Amino acid sequence: MVTLHWTTDERTGAVETVTLVALVVENSAAMPVRIRVGNRLDGELRVPRRHGLTEAGWDEGGFEGVVGAGERRSLGYAVAADETESPPAEIVWTERAPETEESSVGGATRHDSPAGLDIEPTTAGVVRALGDARPPVDAVPTPDRVEIPDAVKSWLSAVETRIERYETGDKETRGGEMGGEKMGERKCEEMGSGRPEKRTVAEQAEEQELRRRIAADERTLEAVANRVQRVRERVESTEKSNAVGRTK
Repeated sequence: MVTLHWTTDERTGAVETVTLVALVVENSAAMPVRIRVGNRLDGELRVPRRHGLTEAGWDEGGFEGVVGAGERRSLGYAVAADETESPPAEIVWTERAPETEESSVGGATRHDSPAGLDIEPTTAGVVRALGDARPPVDAVPTPDRVEIPDAVKSWLSAVETRIERYETGDKETRGGEMGGEKMGERKCEEMGSGRPEKRTVAEQAEEQELRRRIAADERTLEAVANRVQRVRERVESTEKSNAVGRTK
């Protein structure tokens, strides 16, 4: 005789309510029994997983497997729904299982490995038993950090500084021409002048010099980019030649 015991635990989160179902299948018979346990709750059935794979014997409707003679089997799953049915699960059918299936789940016979592991002879079964073959992230060496030469960093910083100076001055000029009141008019009122403040000859000359240097920076950056591309292609060609030489 097969008996089903259950408990439920409803968890309400910010997004949804989930019901956790814990089952114990008890086989009091003197022979192994294959069973089918079906979910009775409305909602998406969320089956247990191991190493990212669905546990053996589970599908979208419930669980199928073998319970040994006089043994118990614990099962658990979740449903994205409020608890409305009692019992939450049911034994859909049972049948006598061959003695060779006593340690089987979901129709696939398990085999004990030399190390004592209970492994289902499928790809998914091996992954469930042994886990992900990839090494831990902490064990994977990371590439050495690449440091930009100080001279290059200094030159790029100078170019960025000139660009920022020009962008700041350009914003101030545009800002004074926007709105119903011009920035220059506000300044001249604060200074007691009757006309907007004009930029001095020195300021205009400084802006022209800044534009000239930025234009020169643009030409230099383009030349450097072209040079870097050519050098990079030569490095890649050298690496390929070395790889071919090692394979001969």
